[in-house]
Amino acid sequence: MEPNARRNAVRGQTLAEFALIFPVLLLFLFGIIQFGILYGGQIGLVNAAREAARYAAVLQTGSSTTASAFQTETYDELTSKFLPRSVVGYGAANLVTSGADRTAVCYFSRSNADGTSFSVFVRVQVQYRHPLLIPIVGNIVDGIDGTPDQAFRLGASEEMRVENPLISSDPGGLPSCP
Repeated sequence: MEPNARRNAVRGQTLAEFALIFPVLLLFLFGIIQFGILYGGQIGLVNAAREAARYAAVLQTGSSTTASAFQTETYDELTSKFLPRSVVGYGAANLVTSGADRTAVCYFSRSNADGTSFSVFVRVQVQYRHPLLIPIVGNIVDGIDGTPDQAFRLGASEEMRVENPLISSDPGGLPSCP
């Protein structure tokens, strides 16, 4: 066999091997991109939940009336300001608003270690169905979270003590947490 013919045969074999490996390499590359997008969304959810909890923590409350008002105010701030600013491509329709694991803001009280006073806490819980943007990877990943809906469910929760003075009796009647 001539040297030129041998070189052409090797080139043809290399091209065939590359054609077999290339789709797998693309799948890995697009998978890394998709999971990077989801990770960025998770970081955004955590930041938005933390911002909303901090926002609510400075609103002094000790009764169910003020807690309900501040709960609504904080939820509105979360959905209209903190989430759109923190989650790239945020869509309000993808926010989970029903069920036990839903997006919610709630206040509750706990007895302090001294046993004679109480503190009020706020919990901000966010559940979001982040769209899967890369079709092939999306079809593989979709359903891992339990629902085949072309979205991946992400969640974050943050809890902070409300900056109230210590309360000598349990405020009770605060809106319940999910």
